[in-house]
Amino acid sequence: MMLNEAERLIFARKRKKLSQGELARQIGSYQTRISRLENAQSKPTEKEKLLIQQALDTSIWAIAAGE
Repeated sequence: MMLNEAERLIFARKRKKLSQGELARQIGSYQTRISRLENAQSKPTEKEKLLIQQALDTSIWAIAAGE
């Protein structure tokens, strides 16, 4: 089963045992922004991608691109 980008974000966040609010605080954002990303209502900026990758210690977008 292939996960889409939003599903991979949820999986990686939960694997780190972080709430949306905790992840948002770590990247200097808001819980509502993380919710929009996880519900595929918005795409992350390049800066957000970098910050999320650092916070979650993984690269969900590299996986999506087949890197």
